[in-house]
Amino acid sequence: MRTLLGLAPDLASRVEAVDRIIESALSSDSKHLARPRDHILATRGKGLRPALVILWASSTSPDPGADGDRDLAAMEVAAAAELIHMASLVHDDVIDGSTTRRGRDTLNALFGARPSVLLGDFLFARAFELLARHRSFGVVELMTDAISAMCEGELEQAACAFSCDGCEDAYLRRITLKTARLIAACCHAGAEIGGAASGDAAKAREHGLELGIAFQLTDDALDFVADSRELGKPTCQDLACGVLTLPVLRLLAHESLGPRARDIIEARRFDPQSVSWVRSAVVECGGVDMTYERARQSIDRAMACISHLPAGPARDALVAITQQVIARRR
Repeated sequence: MRTLLGLAPDLASRVEAVDRIIESALSSDSKHLARPRDHILATRGKGLRPALVILWASSTSPDPGADGDRDLAAMEVAAAAELIHMASLVHDDVIDGSTTRRGRDTLNALFGARPSVLLGDFLFARAFELLARHRSFGVVELMTDAISAMCEGELEQAACAFSCDGCEDAYLRRITLKTARLIAACCHAGAEIGGAASGDAAKAREHGLELGIAFQLTDDALDFVADSRELGKPTCQDLACGVLTLPVLRLLAHESLGPRARDIIEARRFDPQSVSWVRSAVVECGGVDMTYERARQSIDRAMACISHLPAGPARDALVAITQQVIARRR
């Protein structure tokens, strides 16, 4: 797992165990599965979602590590959450026709759309095998609700592609559905496994929602100020796909710069010169600054949700993750 350095040894061992569970869950005798499976395992991200399951379970448990059943539940649900996230990215790359992610070829580019969709389905299936073992904590319902939200968000995003008449409320709804609801489910699931009271579980869910919103807002700002190597994908890829993020919405509302931006988007004229102008104009009109400010507001609300947790390594790690979301480069 590639998330936080400096975790307390007991937390680090649980986080590391998630990798082994994922690898075991994806074992198969099929020779046709081996190459795409190995590729996606090698191109995984930093493991934010599974870490949140582990940390919320630890921070809400009265005696972390003392209950082997709860520890196993936290690790297997954390692995399932990562598998769900991985599956959603595989399917996203097919939908968007993406050829790179995190600086490497996507499954879609290497193996084609059909094998990629099927591998995504395989990841979902293995995730629910793990979740079903711990259904008593309500984790199946939490994760299916998050997947339904992701699908709703994708459908809404597709329906308004290239539309320059979108509003901030619709944008915030989409990123909540597509990104924040799964992160919220991870935090909520961890709190339920840890035995949290209902109020604490609600705080965990709120923490995840605000963290997820800040995560996506930061991503959308970075799309205009980072280079493709830092992002691990082509810059302004969302724009070329017709996904108008908050920085672009700010640009479209600008009195002098907005009309040219609208012309470029509605004509789908995304040549290098036009894209370069849009990137500069987004910064000039304050779109990046505004997006970062909105992300900071969500981070402040997320921090308030963990202020009541008992002092200790799990809370320290949650604080560090929350602060790092807005400071990251990709």
